[in-house]
Amino acid sequence: MNNHPIVAAAVFAETCQKTESETYRLSIDPKTDPMAYNVIMGMLTKSPAKSDQRANMIMMHRHSETLKWVRQLTPSQLESAAPDIARALKVVIDLKELKNVRQCSEELAKLRNRQIEQCRWLVSNLARNNTIQSICYLLTESEIRKIRDEMGVPAQIGRAAALPLEEQLSVQQVWQTLAEDAGLDDFTRYRRLQEAFPQYDLGRLNAALHGI
Repeated sequence: MNNHPIVAAAVFAETCQKTESETYRLSIDPKTDPMAYNVIMGMLTKSPAKSDQRANMIMMHRHSETLKWVRQLTPSQLESAAPDIARALKVVIDLKELKNVRQCSEELAKLRNRQIEQCRWLVSNLARNNTIQSICYLLTESEIRKIRDEMGVPAQIGRAAALPLEEQLSVQQVWQTLAEDAGLDDFTRYRRLQEAFPQYDLGRLNAALHGI
């Protein structure tokens, strides 16, 4: 038995994957699924990527001669042996991982929709593009520009008019209080800041915060 630490670690990882994963298996038929068959054989006959080498370390060592034989087959040999080789081919789908992908995709879609609504509010309150981009980081510049066009609120050019010094200090003091609340995100902070100073738009408020 090979007691090399790397091999031992790979065996342990392989065992964990077997016990923890929930897989859905699909057989490959070269007649009904020629594209899938050709893709899999193309991947099997080329040199594996580093990630595949790590994931298949034990099997590559244990069945090196078989893998070498497959890689040395000519295209015509692969085609003639397809019915036999296909019996050994299966696509394994990790359903737990697929579930995680679905959940992440759904959460990302919800966050994106929320940022679209936040962008509309920011645009309506005359926030500058740099502020919008920092808060609505999932939206591209073209998407923000499209929202501006739909709302008829073009991006403002040039520096925002400065607030009186006393007002600047008041804005900075309120913002400091909001920033100390770890439960608030930046969008909520800007919304509450604007609510505290409804006479000023977000462009001027942000200028008061950052001296621009």
